[in-house]
Amino acid sequence: MGKRKKSDALVKMRGIITPSDWDEANKVKGITLSTVDEKEYRIHQNNLGKELLRLLQKEVEVSGEVGEDGHGNRTITVKAYEVQEPL
Repeated sequence: MGKRKKSDALVKMRGIITPSDWDEANKVKGITLSTVDEKEYRIHQNNLGKELLRLLQKEVEVSGEVGEDGHGNRTITVKAYEVQEPL
């Protein structure tokens, strides 16, 4: 993964956790937040990001620092999250 640029401001957004990268054994190792406005943010694998691996296909609200990786992909470093209950 390339160097990440990030902003210092915390943002809050809501979306679905979706898989975005798999290892050789076909186990999910990378995830993305797919937001309601159809944007995707790769989730940085800090401690909270790793916790979100257990919430595939769940709706969450996250707070974190948004940035961009070396390939121009939007990223988020999650600082807090809350699982949203289905309506």
